[in-house]
Amino acid sequence: MTVEPSGAAHETDPHRATDEAQDELRSQTADTSASRWRWPRLLWVALVALAPFALEEVVFSSPPLSFTVGADAEAGVLRDWESAPEDRPLPLRFSDGTRVELAPGARARVLALGRAGAHLVIEAGTAHVSAREPRLRVPGEEPWRVSLGPFTAEAASGSFDVTWDPRSDEVALDVSQGSVALGGCEREQAETVGPGEGVRASCAARQWARVSAGAPPTP
Repeated sequence: MTVEPSGAAHETDPHRATDEAQDELRSQTADTSASRWRWPRLLWVALVALAPFALEEVVFSSPPLSFTVGADAEAGVLRDWESAPEDRPLPLRFSDGTRVELAPGARARVLALGRAGAHLVIEAGTAHVSAREPRLRVPGEEPWRVSLGPFTAEAASGSFDVTWDPRSDEVALDVSQGSVALGGCEREQAETVGPGEGVRASCAARQWARVSAGAPPTP
């Protein structure tokens, strides 16, 4: 009887060893690949989660608009009345690029400043408003607002002319770009006026007429 050496039972099959090594290598490669893709995904999720907070910080930490008056760009002062000379217009330039030009003889003041607009009051005369589109829509911020006696014109952006005559209690609105919401005379809802359109109205005379932009005053 032939007795095999005791170490023979523990001999390793070379093919089996090779297969096991390849399996281990594939497992390590898969783990490395999964780890390589896991971090970009986690980073992307974190960025998406933090984006609203970063945007809120940028928006709400930005200062209100500022403005200058006249050709010399003197710093504007809130609630100060500005009067255009009888022989030339007076420009009001805002820090977002918006421009309000008071026609000769017109009188107005900036009542309030926001981050996406301002509130102006026209005491008398005509103003041309060219409002820039805001770079960021700020929640809760009011758009550009122009008060004219009992009337109010509001627009997020666009170009329009408004005239207020306190003696006849008449307002005129002409829109060239964008849309303007005009309210007043105890109307329940403001009326939206689009490009090429206008309104001639008087609360005292109980008149409210839609016209083409540039139409003469209502008789």
